Amino acid sequence: MSKNYFLLILTVLFLSCDDGIYKNGMVVSAKHEASKAGVDILKKGGNAFDAMMATELALAVSYPVAGNIGGGGFMVYRKNDGEVGALDYREKAPLAASKDMYLDSEGNIIKGKSTSGATAVGVPGTVAGVFKAQKKFGVLSVKEILEPIIELAKKGVVVTKKQEKRILRHKKAFEKINTYNHKYIFKTWLITISKNLHIDQLRKNKNQFDLNQLNENIQIKESSPSPEDNLINEQKLKSLKSKINKLKPHYKEVIELKCFNELTYKEISIKLNQPINNIKVKVLRAKKILFQLISEND
Repeated sequence: MSKNYFLLILTVLFLSCDDGIYKNGMVVSAKHEASKAGVDILKKGGNAFDAMMATELALAVSYPVAGNIGGGGFMVYRKNDGEVGALDYREKAPLAASKDMYLDSEGNIIKGKSTSGATAVGVPGTVAGVFKAQKKFGVLSVKEILEPIIELAKKGVVVTKKQEKRILRHKKAFEKINTYNHKYIFKTWLITISKNLHIDQLRKNKNQFDLNQLNENIQIKESSPSPEDNLINEQKLKSLKSKINKLKPHYKEVIELKCFNELTYKEISIKLNQPINNIKVKVLRAKKILFQLISEND
């Protein structure tokens, strides 16, 4: 690429800019600090993609609403030789996500689960997208681009009146979410992450693979009887069946196959043609609802 560059960062907010004609390049963003970071990279010998990366990451420090490294986006570019292209790095749902993840055992929406906390966000794509574009088209090293951004983060920035109002408006939400407990055991997360890494590896090795087969291969050991199991087993058959009839059809089906037909999770999975882990979740939910029905009459 030649030394003549033009970089335009589109933001939701349109701010007033200095009038002027610039010969070697221009960087436009929502914050002075971010635009300066991009210009400095151009002066250092970087190209438009290097400046784009610096501007985006500087916005993450100075104006997170526009430089959201916790989100995603699209990139459309045209090089000076006429080559055009686009990159989609929008957020994606985690592989462990499911259509019922925001519902309780009775199918009701769990308040707040889809709007705050880890389960309310997708897997970010901004960093992956920006780094991929810079790796392919940039000329400077990542270290050269990141060093001034790190210094900016250490030094800090002066927030605008509008930013101050936004921070104060969301202050309570920030305090509510910031409840990390260092004693929390990440066993469940580690199992999920390990499984997802395995899926990613399979995707690299094959264009397609059978998720049902994967679920069968990843066996989760059945735990010792739960309180729900013990209480269910103590009920008279006739009384228990009357309570099972109150369950929703899909819960009734799996609980009957599990408790009365004594089928294994794998056998139920094959019979209903559903992934084994889906069956385990359904059985667990059915047991909990049944447990509540039995407890109400005791």
